[in-house]
Amino acid sequence: EALKLIDDGRAVEEAGAIGFEIEAVPAPVARAIDEAVSIFTFSIGAGSASCGQLLLGIATLLAAVPVWLGALHQAGAILLLSALILALHRTRPRRVAP
Repeated sequence: EALKLIDDGRAVEEAGAIGFEIEAVPAPVARAIDEAVSIFTFSIGAGSASCGQLLLGIATLLAAVPVWLGALHQAGAILLLSALILALHRTRPRRVAP
């Protein structure tokens, strides 16, 4: 099943996506998927193997960090993720339709 997920990740990349989410898989599988593709990956519940990991920010909020500081941190993460996706989109090679 892990090999199927890797193949699915490659298919998403070949379809022209600039990134995708890896969710609820073991960290070694997430790492294998991330290494098999050249596009951006992020995870929710798949460990830190992907390009970005969202659970750290949520854990920070729940661990008695002031809410305003945690929210500011999350807002910065959203801006960074958005900037990265935009940069990847603008710098990827254009595909010519057959």
